[in-house]
Amino acid sequence: MKTAFVTTTIGRLSYSESQGRAPGAFLVHGNSGSRHVWDAVLGGTLGRRRRLVALDLPGHGDSTGVAIGEGVLASLAAAVGEAAASLGLGEAVGIGHSLGGHLLLEARAAGCLLDLRGLGIHGAPPLGGPEDFGSAFRPSAEMATVFEANPETSRLDALLDAWYGPHCAAPPEARTDFSRTQADLRPAIATDLGAGRIADERAVVSALSAPIAIFNGADDPFINVAYLAGLRAPTLWRGSVQVIERCGHFPQWERPDDYGMLLDAFLRDVYGD
Repeated sequence: MKTAFVTTTIGRLSYSESQGRAPGAFLVHGNSGSRHVWDAVLGGTLGRRRRLVALDLPGHGDSTGVAIGEGVLASLAAAVGEAAASLGLGEAVGIGHSLGGHLLLEARAAGCLLDLRGLGIHGAPPLGGPEDFGSAFRPSAEMATVFEANPETSRLDALLDAWYGPHCAAPPEARTDFSRTQADLRPAIATDLGAGRIADERAVVSALSAPIAIFNGADDPFINVAYLAGLRAPTLWRGSVQVIERCGHFPQWERPDDYGMLLDAFLRDVYGD
């Protein structure tokens, strides 16, 4: 697996790249995570056949930080779009988990990534605005922790248990990723969300001409799967939300083989191979 950096106007983003050469995808992780959440997929059967590139978002992993201010979500989305274009993946498939899924939709709304062959999102219910938070997400005491700069150890433990439960334990890397994330970025994201500085992601999904795959763990403690089923998505892959049984918020970590097969099926349909 190759590891390198790509330069954007926001800073340098680190990425990992699988050994495959067939048309593939770029993968965008969630809040306070890193590219390493995709390691099992990049190193697995799918990664050996297809070119998969997993980015570290600005302020995460080995990437440089990001200036904090109004519109930090827009900055992150712009960096994703720049990185994909620089790596020759602007016409590939974008796959986003949690915050990463929202950033792909934000980038699309901003005029980036218009030539993507397809989109895949999970743990990322498309939002029309702040008014959708209550129906898109399940009530959770742990949800607030992901937006705290420096949560107490007990609160972080509870978040990690919820994130990776109920079917597997949180890996040690999850705590490392959280601690390495730029601390003031978490509350800045919350401020943007609360102020409504987000695109109408529901409108983005309803206007797509490219196929979009929406899938989610059946036991995700944060996402209301029923909300996903009510979205207007004319190009929805297979005509329905793909629910992964016995899986929570991190299917690429919890069920990497099942996740890889699902992603492989989507890529085969998109690329016709």
